[in-house]
Amino acid sequence: MYEKILKIVLDLYSKVGNNYSWELPENLPIEIPKHLSNYEKNLFLKENLHKIIDEENFEKIAYWIINSWGGIPLKENENNKNRLKKFKNKLDKNIENLTKDEFSIISSLSKIASFYCPEKYSIYDSRVIYSLNWLIFKNNLESNYFPQPASRNSAMTEYDQKTIFNLSKRKINYYSNNDAYFEYCKLINEISKNAKDIKNYQIEMFLFSIADTIIIDDMKNSLSLIIKN
Repeated sequence: MYEKILKIVLDLYSKVGNNYSWELPENLPIEIPKHLSNYEKNLFLKENLHKIIDEENFEKIAYWIINSWGGIPLKENENNKNRLKKFKNKLDKNIENLTKDEFSIISSLSKIASFYCPEKYSIYDSRVIYSLNWLIFKNNLESNYFPQPASRNSAMTEYDQKTIFNLSKRKINYYSNNDAYFEYCKLINEISKNAKDIKNYQIEMFLFSIADTIIIDDMKNSLSLIIKN
């Protein structure tokens, strides 16, 4: 499966290029050269933020990553403090399974992981999973699908993939919440290894950037509805 999906993603990458343009907040924990584009600034942040993270500042930077950079409101309370601590412990010990509670906030936790250890972990975002699942579905690959986090994107909500997949009457199997994130990271890393000078986080950024544009356009052009009387 890796061989097929990596070829599909890399072929698309070569045709489209990376149009990721996530804007950075002003309260940056490290200094970033101002002349860089938004894409280059995010690459710089990904490649350098982990260098200053330690035991003392981990929690503070984790909240910055989630709330300020990611735009996800996560309250700074005792429950979330324990969540962050347990998740960091799993990353440090290479424990590759998540609880149901941890996976319920995987969009937040994976952002931390991707900055804490950028060469190994990628962000598990609804847009990235939307793109990946469609490419698996359209090409009828023999692979489990990835459970998609809730999306705030109106275009993606309008073209709900779960409904489309169910109507197809294909047998659709999903990775469990326990291992979906780590299987996803392995896939992204495998794609990156087979690309020339393209990091895993660049693959993730690319899949993020095409979800509500190229992927949805492809879905519109590929799908039709027939109502039987």
